[in-house]
Amino acid sequence: MAGLPALPVEVLSQVVYSFSTSASEGEPSALRTLAQLAAVSHLMREWALQALYTILVLPRHVRDFRKWYERMRTSFPPFPCARHVKGLFIGIDDITRLTTASAGWESEMLRLLHYCGSSIEYLSLWQTESRALLRDAAQVRRQGTSQPTWAIGEQMMLEDQPEEPMYDPVDPNDIPRWLRSELEHEPTEQVAKAHAAHFPFAPRTNTAEIWRERPRPRACTPRFLSMVLSYPFYENERPELFRNMTIWSCVEELDIYMASDVAKSLSLISQLGHTSIKRLRVSSSHASLAIETNGSYSNQYTNACHALHTLIQSRDLAQAFVHEFAGRFVHEPIVLEAACLRMLEEHSLASLPPNGAHLMDEQAARRERLAMRLTLTQGSQSVWGKLKHRQWDFRERAQFHLPGAWSLLLR
Repeated sequence: MAGLPALPVEVLSQVVYSFSTSASEGEPSALRTLAQLAAVSHLMREWALQALYTILVLPRHVRDFRKWYERMRTSFPPFPCARHVKGLFIGIDDITRLTTASAGWESEMLRLLHYCGSSIEYLSLWQTESRALLRDAAQVRRQGTSQPTWAIGEQMMLEDQPEEPMYDPVDPNDIPRWLRSELEHEPTEQVAKAHAAHFPFAPRTNTAEIWRERPRPRACTPRFLSMVLSYPFYENERPELFRNMTIWSCVEELDIYMASDVAKSLSLISQLGHTSIKRLRVSSSHASLAIETNGSYSNQYTNACHALHTLIQSRDLAQAFVHEFAGRFVHEPIVLEAACLRMLEEHSLASLPPNGAHLMDEQAARRERLAMRLTLTQGSQSVWGKLKHRQWDFRERAQFHLPGAWSLLLR
């Protein structure tokens, strides 16, 4: 009813968004509440969709994922999660080999990444999903080639719906007299700021132009990316194609778990020196290497992958990394860290330095001069390839904005 007091818009939005964590964990009561709130008003629907999809953890089983995808595809408009997803975690148990009823989910996953790509900042993929993305022909632009199969029909999915007002028009008679009087004598923005609790939620401007100018979907280019590097991914294994894949375009923080072929994986990752990657974490079941640069152009290493490329130019270090990631620990971590920092600063390494108390002081001085942190961790690193720990790390980074695994692996 007109004239009744209402909660400020800011408070209402916080109340709705408080269901976000529970919804991302799949709690039924939170999902039902957000679904009901989405039917209250256009503005409430926007808040509910943000709370529901900002952090999206997809179903673990492939059949559940395909059911969820079908609901998204047949919604009106299609894919209501688009524009709202900030963090996306995909860890699917691929049972395609056991039944053909679940075959084809990889193309649906790639479509989803395309539709939600304009908003995704945090992306974490497990084994099969990572391989499907790395195999995707659409990741590398090629002249004279046809559109990838999974993308056929996407234009139809993204066609503009018939234009309709996003908000119902505001009835002037539904405004209290005292508020109407103030609107007649004071600027609208000033009145709205002074009486936010009573001001109508619906905007007074025409939203048709805003709807027409809404951002279109673009390729998925996250800022924080976690993947499992496993082979084969065929043609995209070529270094010149791997380095030009679209997925790396905006990445600032890259986490790679190497399932096999350490030497090849390190070589491919080192090709990304042209990107904006400031933090790099490379792990296997036996060891982890974490590198952080400050990204300043006053420093010779503005990219962590460029630093890795410099390191593996040394035959001794390249061989030492292969041994470390394979679990054949020949040297103490402090020795390899000191050797890496020396190689990065002097661009040459005659031999690995001997262990001793002086290495701690030498490392500290070199880190300060290079404006870089580099840490090697030995033993019991297989957890970073397991679904439970990967999801924990994803939630720490995307949902709670905490360091996550970086606090353990980068010192």
